[in-house]
Amino acid sequence: MPGARIEIWQCDVNGKYLHPGDNRLVAYDQGFQGFGHNITDDAGNYAFRTIKPTKYPGRTPHIHVKVFDGNRELLTTQFYVAGNPDNARDNLYRRMSKADAEAVSMTFTKGPKGPETIVNIVV
Repeated sequence: MPGARIEIWQCDVNGKYLHPGDNRLVAYDQGFQGFGHNITDDAGNYAFRTIKPTKYPGRTPHIHVKVFDGNRELLTTQFYVAGNPDNARDNLYRRMSKADAEAVSMTFTKGPKGPETIVNIVV
């Protein structure tokens, strides 16, 4: 889908969100912005460079994702780390079917600049 806006946000390596709702007394990683967006190219491709998701209190590691077509929100979901043992205890992850969980799970490989993954979003 060309021209779609993809947004991601996640907690930092300390499990802290850059959000006024996260008022826990945890140091925030000042080198991490916690949010990003990209516009898909003519072929619908997009890319992000971020940290591998870390654990947030009460949740398994994940990255939040939204997809927009102009001002219209098409999708809100989360990407999870495939095989993470905390997935089995995560309330949202557990509610998904096996197929749905696999569709939003990231499998990491060693890339030239560190761990990397590919996630295809289908709207």
